[in-house]
Amino acid sequence: MHNISKITAQAIVHRYQVDRRTVNAIGKEFGLSSHVVNRVLRDEGVRFRNRKREREERDKKVLALTDRTAESIGKEFGISAGLVRHIRRKAGVNIPRRDEAQFKKAIELYTSRHLSAVEVANQLGIPDSTVKRWIREAQVSRRRGPRNVLAILEANGVQVETPTPEGEVNR
Repeated sequence: MHNISKITAQAIVHRYQVDRRTVNAIGKEFGLSSHVVNRVLRDEGVRFRNRKREREERDKKVLALTDRTAESIGKEFGISAGLVRHIRRKAGVNIPRRDEAQFKKAIELYTSRHLSAVEVANQLGIPDSTVKRWIREAQVSRRRGPRNVLAILEANGVQVETPTPEGEVNR
């Protein structure tokens, strides 16, 4: 039988209730078995968490957010986008594949402001692979290489001199 000091017992209770650590994680931290941690929590009058109930409550909140992407909901709840999609599929809820406002903004930045896909992604806080996929889905032609640079310069009113095959300069 372990003799646990009052300070250690309070620290265990804090880890469980405030930090929301598991009994096993607390036991490892303090060098105690999960049985001893459970006894300390019980002796301190702690009401044990019902993980199933907590999960069900979280799932209800996730399902209520029908207008948002799995990624944004996952960030809010500290879970993966894949888990959000799993919760929605299990409940038979339609999963929006993208945020339409963000999609339109990305295409506008790419086409009108001539930002690169990477610059658009950085500005919107989304992966550049997503922006590139959206560009394909919107059937917008991708800009690549030196022509991309020329298009950006010309769009911003910069006059570009390009050499002709005979060595003359076009203005």
